[in-house]
Amino acid sequence: MKFKLTVILSTLLFIIGCGNRYGFDFKQEWDWNTLKRQTDDPQTLKQIVDFREKMSLSDAHFLLKNISQL
Repeated sequence: MKFKLTVILSTLLFIIGCGNRYGFDFKQEWDWNTLKRQTDDPQTLKQIVDFREKMSLSDAHFLLKNISQL
């Protein structure tokens, strides 16, 4: 359980970092395809796909919005 939480948090932080680098606003409405269109980096795309498999879109909205505001 602790490992899974660590993986999810590291993925969140990675996506937030990429969002900040590309100027993506997580407060706006977005879907998985919108998020993937923000990058052409293969590692970032893989992280987004992995994250999508672990979390619903509504949960991802909540988490990414709140973490990006920190």
